[in-house]
Amino acid sequence: MTSFYTETFNYINTFAYSMHLGLAFSVYGESMIITGQNAIIILMIWNMDKSIGFFEKFVFAVLATGYAYALVTDEFLTEDAWAMITSSSILLNIASRVPQIYTNFANSSTGQLAFFTFFLSFLGTMARVATVMIESDDFMYRLQFLISLALNGIIVIQFLLYWNNTDEEEKKVQPDGETKKGK
Repeated sequence: MTSFYTETFNYINTFAYSMHLGLAFSVYGESMIITGQNAIIILMIWNMDKSIGFFEKFVFAVLATGYAYALVTDEFLTEDAWAMITSSSILLNIASRVPQIYTNFANSSTGQLAFFTFFLSFLGTMARVATVMIESDDFMYRLQFLISLALNGIIVIQFLLYWNNTDEEEKKVQPDGETKKGK
């Protein structure tokens, strides 16, 4: 859930900062749509996973809604605050991808990750970088997309490097179907 929560805040940052810069909807519309998609996915996970308590759901919903409102209305923030927000997008990108990159590296495997999902994300980020480079001259805004492209690229490369490798749990499966830990 932490990954979905982090990604949602990152997309809120991205589309709100784009609106603040006065960029065309074609630049930030995708981020706004993905924020809505993430909200739906989060609601579905909350519905399915009964271990997620009411308090967690309430806190996330209130924080995300209040945060989005504060950013979209653009009445409360100074330019220094906006600089911090766009910088935090870089940190959120790193926080959402580096743990996965490290796990893949440590296991020499991409485990249960879906190649197609990450490949499409990589292609989408490439397209977004092209759009952002044309539409914006804001360095920090561009940097967040360039870092995202690099991190998604690393994961795609890991898929290619570890294509036939299995993760550690799969390696422990015995011929009779039981794992070594289960015996």
